[in-house]
Amino acid sequence: MERKVVVGIVIIIIIILLGFAIYSFTGAYITNAPLSCADSDNGRNFDIKGQVTNQEGKVFEDNCVEKTIVKEYYCDSNAVRSTRYGCPGDCVDGICVE
Repeated sequence: MERKVVVGIVIIIIIILLGFAIYSFTGAYITNAPLSCADSDNGRNFDIKGQVTNQEGKVFEDNCVEKTIVKEYYCDSNAVRSTRYGCPGDCVDGICVE
């Protein structure tokens, strides 16, 4: 009788551990995770001034780095990225204008 109880307890422990492992590896506990990057101009739009906000709330705003070069911020896989783009005309206040 004592052996059956021990075997039963071991089986229950294995089932609990297996359930926890499946739950952890599937990521079920993070299904409602917030986005870590938001872009107001929806990507690489050089003629729209936008801003990107990361998960900490830090804001990165499109800006002119030279008279004809805009630094455009965008989201890539929920990470903030930037690129420099040579405007066909001038760069004014973070926007390419002709």
